[in-house]
Amino acid sequence: EGAGVFERVPELDAKFKSIGTSDQRKREICDICHTVSMPLLKKCVGDHYDFFSREDIHRNGTLAEKAQDRKQLREAVEEVVREAAKAGLTELSRDEAALRLDIEKLQKKLVSMGAPPDQLVVVPSWCSWARSRGSAAKAPLVVRRAALKGQLHG
Repeated sequence: EGAGVFERVPELDAKFKSIGTSDQRKREICDICHTVSMPLLKKCVGDHYDFFSREDIHRNGTLAEKAQDRKQLREAVEEVVREAAKAGLTELSRDEAALRLDIEKLQKKLVSMGAPPDQLVVVPSWCSWARSRGSAAKAPLVVRRAALKGQLHG
């Protein structure tokens, strides 16, 4: 499936990991990227075939001309993938902002209920006196949120 290609784009993969994106949401993001890329990829491939269908190139084209065309096609496809990945990164930025807001709300709720801020599983950034950032501080955002929810209900 074409959308699966985007799971291997390094920037998207890193963001998926840092957020802790579910498989379903990964599919949705990759589908968005795929939708953006398809018309652009069709144009790249169409231009490539138009070039090779020219009689002069087909019969008399040099190896250098053909190699240059393949190089241009590869560069065009790579640019399309980068452009499409930007659409996915925009969606992931929204997901990340929402998760960070949820985490902040949970931290504030726990502190308002009397929990010492430096004892939270994810210590708030404003708690400068804390010796550690908490046991879940380095986990993906969804794990941090779940840990704080567990602390709230536990």
